[in-house]
Parts: sequence; structure tokens; C-alpha cells
Amino acid sequence: MVSYIFSYARLYFIVAVIVCYGIAVPRYNSYLFDNTEGSACWSISCTHPRFKVFPVIMLCGGAYFFLREALQIVSLASAKQTKAYFFNPVNGLEQFCIVIMICFATVMLTGAINRKSSTGSREAFRSLASLCSGILFILVFNFLKRISREFSVFAQGVKNVIRRLITFLVALVIILVAFALIFFAVFSGSTECSTTTNSKTSPTASSFPFCTFGT
Repeated sequence: MVSYIFSYARLYFIVAVIVCYGIAVPRYNSYLFDNTEGSACWSISCTHPRFKVFPVIMLCGGAYFFLREALQIVSLASAKQTKAYFFNPVNGLEQFCIVIMICFATVMLTGAINRKSSTGSREAFRSLASLCSGILFILVFNFLKRISREFSVFAQGVKNVIRRLITFLVALVIILVAFALIFFAVFSGSTECSTTTNSKTSPTASSFPFCTFGT
């Protein structure tokens, strides 16, 4: 029973971190952008210390995963396979998730970004928080790949499809840019793109789609 619990400790921490992140970040965003009198206050300097529980759990999760990664590096270093760890993109994503946990939890605990911060800082926090909320679920995928052969096969199939799809998308972008340049070159200097054209008889430069490259 004890070994079963420890084998799934990683999953418990992942779920705890995602739940706390999902509760803490939206409320902190609300605190940053809601300047009305008497609105909910969620930073450590405010009157709701219960909110500190969520960032603290995130910090504990970040410390747990950091310790796991450190032990993994030590074990690989003893086998002289450290390069294999650092050149593995999956490990890089997990390290990035650790940074997310620690950084966002620290900001919410210390109030480094608050209502008095510049609009750019608050917008940056909200945008990064939205982006990182999806990245954290990579930890769930990595865990499921390790415990389920079926899920691992499925993930490998998705990876192969995406790899081939990237080739198609690159070819599509090349074709679209080529045709856009062709039409731009053809209509440059034409009556359709002339600023002196009568708007009642033909389109003006502002309305004709091939007068500006990229439109």
C-alpha cells in the first residue's frame, strides 16, 4: 500500500498544483484589474490570508518536482549520461513547468505585481498566466505516458502526425506567400490601387485587397 502511494505521489502533486493554479491565478488577475472600492483582495498584504494556501501548495509542488529532477540528474551523472537528460525536450518542458510553479507562486505571495504596478506588468502577468495554464498539463501527459502503454502509443502517434503536419503547413505558407507577392506585384501602380481613383466608379486603395502586401 505504501509503495502504491509513493508511486502515484507524482500524480497527486500534479493534480494539486493544477487545481491550486486554477483557483489562485484567476482570482489574482481579478485583484490586479478590479480597482473598485471594496473589491476582493487576494495578495499576501491583504486581509485574506487563506489565499496564501494555494501559492504555498504550488511552491511545495515546485520543490517536489525540482528535487525529483535533481535526483534524476545525479543518477544520470553517475552513469555518465547527463547529456541525454539535457538534450531531451521532455525534460526541458518539465523544467519550464517547475519555473512556472515557483515564479507565479512567488509573485502572488510577495505581491511583486499588484494594483499599483504598471499596466504593462499586469497585462504581462495575465497573458503569461493564460499561456502557462495549458503548459502545466504537459506534466499530466508525461505521467500517463509512463504508466500506460496504450497512452504512450497514442502520444507517439499524435507526435508523428504533428511532425508530418508541420511539413504540410510550411509548404502551405510558402505557397500563400508566393501568390500574395504575385498579386501584389501585378496590381501595384494599377488604377485599382491609385489613390486618385474615383471611389464611385471603382474601389479605392484602402478597400482593394491587393494594394498592400499581407492583406
